[in-house]
Amino acid sequence: MEEVQKYVIVGNGFDLNLGIKSSYNSFLEFMAKEHSLSTPEEYYHFNSLFVKEFDGRKFNWADFETLYEDKVFSINTADFEKFQAVNEMDKLNQDLSNLELEFYNYLQQVYRSWKQSLPIDLQLNPVYENLFCKAHVINFNYTNSLSDLKLAEIATEVYQLHGSLNQANIIFGGGLVGHESSSLLHVEGSLKNDKMVRVKRDSFIFSEFDRLHDSFKDKVDFDLYILGHSLASSDLPFLRRYLLHARRIYLFYFENDFEEKLKILNSQFERDVLEKVRLVTFLDILPKEPCELFERSSTASDGQIADKDLEYFEELFNLTIPKEDIFSKVLISGRNLNEENIRRIHVRSEEEAEWLNCFFEKLDFEDEVPSVPICIENVQDRVWFSTLLVNDSFKTLLKHASEVQIINSTLLLDNISDSIQTSSCQRLDIWDSTLEIETKFELDVGNSHQLEKISLKNVKIKPTTKEFDLDSLTLFTNLEEEDLRIEIEDCPNVTFERRLNENKQ
Repeated sequence: MEEVQKYVIVGNGFDLNLGIKSSYNSFLEFMAKEHSLSTPEEYYHFNSLFVKEFDGRKFNWADFETLYEDKVFSINTADFEKFQAVNEMDKLNQDLSNLELEFYNYLQQVYRSWKQSLPIDLQLNPVYENLFCKAHVINFNYTNSLSDLKLAEIATEVYQLHGSLNQANIIFGGGLVGHESSSLLHVEGSLKNDKMVRVKRDSFIFSEFDRLHDSFKDKVDFDLYILGHSLASSDLPFLRRYLLHARRIYLFYFENDFEEKLKILNSQFERDVLEKVRLVTFLDILPKEPCELFERSSTASDGQIADKDLEYFEELFNLTIPKEDIFSKVLISGRNLNEENIRRIHVRSEEEAEWLNCFFEKLDFEDEVPSVPICIENVQDRVWFSTLLVNDSFKTLLKHASEVQIINSTLLLDNISDSIQTSSCQRLDIWDSTLEIETKFELDVGNSHQLEKISLKNVKIKPTTKEFDLDSLTLFTNLEEEDLRIEIEDCPNVTFERRLNENKQ
């Protein structure tokens, strides 16, 4: 069976993932500090293409291209005399050249700094080694990061399509040739910084396009991997043939930027292209501690365990890792584990409780985490339950939990009652479980002002020491029923009292 070819598209997000400050906003901040720019007027006076915000949001490189294109069309459609229009176009193109040179100098500086910071014992995420091995790499970046990571060495070919720092031929510009309004372009110099025109004028870049064209065969099966490219720029028409002919499209995303990318694809292509898309979490290329290695084994038993661990991780942190062989070995670092992505905590065994505790110990969640439901099930060894409840990350999640459900587990009453009282939990369910009691044989369940309902079903009471022969528990509250509802079912040793008179006194 013939091996499916791989085409990998590398955009600016790849270098950003590495920590290279190549974003438009990083460049903007540097220039603002370097030239003492603060107001929109000062930005514009410095360079007409220097803009801080676009439609009320932060500017990016795709916006920069759109801005340049809009200005070109604006000059061509304005009521200018011929000489005035040419002057305006010359000024715009000069502003672009000046900004291009400024960015070239800036990127050289930040790239050199990044390269010097690389550790000698470089740890590369194995998923990217698998991905780049024997791949055709279409690189839109200017840096030499692929070679620094030795990914270029294992690729079949790397095509440098927008120039490079090494060649000092980086390309800024827009997509004017083939634009739906290109017939309006009549002013001299309008196409000077069209990307296609500039490619044809640069012999090195043009030869890269030629090599890529010769390598690509429409009828050959290939998978397309998109890493860090926004798809929102003038590159999209060029990438069209790859998107159309790919067998599958693996779209790597950071946080929620897949929404914008899918919206672009939806507006430019038929449904069959979107059906080929597989979303992939853009894991750290150079993982930093804490990180966890997951490897799918070729043996059935080990493979089932590894798959289960990875699937639990994906479910917990809302990650998307495909099951294909390329993704059989991945390193997931703390930066990829955003607490805001957690939708639910579900511990289904003591093994999961142990594993979750070990990994949560490596993380440091902010106090502002999403309000999520928490379910702990089949944890009979109360040690793991108690251990989780003193884990700082788990405590933070429990503090903001929307509801807590404990099923078929053993827990210490003192621990859970103290935790729930400081939580925003609105509902507590304890079913088919054992409550071990050290000191509290009476418990005021009205102390948590957020709690609206408690449900106990088939709960056993067990003293932890022999000096207590009491195996019963009394729950009480001075709250009205509309403020706190209590349901007790099949719990012969649990009673409930609503002490309303004490509240009135």
